[in-house]
Amino acid sequence: MILAATALAATAMAQTPAPAAIPSSEQVRFVDDDGRGTAYIVDKSDNICGLDEPRALSNPAKVDYEALLEATAEVKEIHKRRIDPESAKGIKLMTEARRKVLAACDSVRSDEGYCSIWKKISRRDKTPIDDITAKVKSKIDDDQVDPA
Repeated sequence: MILAATALAATAMAQTPAPAAIPSSEQVRFVDDDGRGTAYIVDKSDNICGLDEPRALSNPAKVDYEALLEATAEVKEIHKRRIDPESAKGIKLMTEARRKVLAACDSVRSDEGYCSIWKKISRRDKTPIDDITAKVKSKIDDDQVDPA
């Protein structure tokens, strides 16, 4: 009986067509509305803080993430002392730099009323998205000043 059930299950699996390959997000770029009603074109890996679902966005902002990293004391130290970013010290400094950028972005996001901050985001209708790099950079600079 068990043998018959196993044979029947194997026959059913052999007759079931294989699922089509699911394309990765890098292979598919939505140009038209994706059916969810979202007005934004995003890659979730570009989200820094705040909401990360495109259909939930109402007032997002974007920043130049690399410029913000360059503004941190940790990245400046990496350049000044020629520390290898792949070394233990370099990884520690880069982690701290990313943490500072995240904290500054989140602070400006909540202060200014943005729902999220992104490295890269655009609207389908080509309306510009607020770039708040300067505000976040000034927040990073303010946080680096030693209280005397």
